[in-house]
Amino acid sequence: MIFTEGSQEGLEQARACNEMMLVIFAQFSGSGEVLGEGYPDEVFLPVLREKADAGRARHHLRYAVESALHFLSYRQAPEA
Repeated sequence: MIFTEGSQEGLEQARACNEMMLVIFAQFSGSGEVLGEGYPDEVFLPVLREKADAGRARHHLRYAVESALHFLSYRQAPEA
């Protein structure tokens, strides 16, 4: 993703994408052993959409989810 340098809209979108990635990583990389990791399943997607909408970055939402899942699957892949 490329954000226009110096653009307020670009900065808002970058922040929103960062927030989306944090929500995704907290949701999927948590061990489940620590109370409060991630969001309850029923609110995870609405929270993610809210983060995207806050920075007018909903059009980046799919890419954020796919990128995070790709990273997590790579990180959790067994070593050959």
